[in-house]
Parts: sequence; structure tokens; C-alpha cells
Amino acid sequence: MVPFLFSVYFRDKPNNMKNRITALAFGTLLMACSPKTVVQPTSPKTPETPAVEVASTASESVRKGKILYENNCGKCHRLFSPTEETAENWEPILKRMQKKARLEDADMALIHDYIFANLPK
Repeated sequence: MVPFLFSVYFRDKPNNMKNRITALAFGTLLMACSPKTVVQPTSPKTPETPAVEVASTASESVRKGKILYENNCGKCHRLFSPTEETAENWEPILKRMQKKARLEDADMALIHDYIFANLPK
């Protein structure tokens, strides 16, 4: 039915192809002469993570502990600020997570130093 209606509509238009070519040329010219807008690429915004402050008297073990904490703990979950939990809560958390993360005792001691150095006094 649609091809029939299409042919009936365009049957009465003798310059149909000429009209189409003219419309196409006009449309192309119109697009070519329109102002160009250049979209500048933007860097994607990354959500800011809360800054975990290191105590002002940061020792080497605290610095190494922070690096270990960020590299090991951040693989599986978001990094929690040491101030989000109390010292009593951190002890079982660190023991449990040492087993899950398969951390050596020496590395866990450094992470422990980092966490406890940044707990509120």
C-alpha cells in the first residue's frame, strides 16, 4: 500500500529528481556555511576522596604504612579514614582484613602504625 501511495504522490511531479538534487545541494550548502562549534574535551571529574591526614611527626613506618594501606586495602573496598572508627574497633578489623588480604605480619604492623598514628587523641 505504501509504495502505491508513494508512486501516486510523485507521479504528478515531473521534476521530482531535479527537486531532490536541488534540495540536497541547498541543504549541503546550508550546513557548510553554518558556524562551526568545536567541543573542547574535558577531563572527567573524579570524585574527591576524603584526604587522610598523616600526623605531623610522620615517621618512616607511618609513611610506609600509608602506602601499604592505600595499595592493599583500596583494591577491594573504599579507603576508610582512620578517624572513622575507634581504636577498639580497628583492632578486630585489622586482624580480619590481614587474613583476607594475605598480608605478612611486618606489613600489617606498618598499616597498624599508620592507622593508630592518625586516630584522634
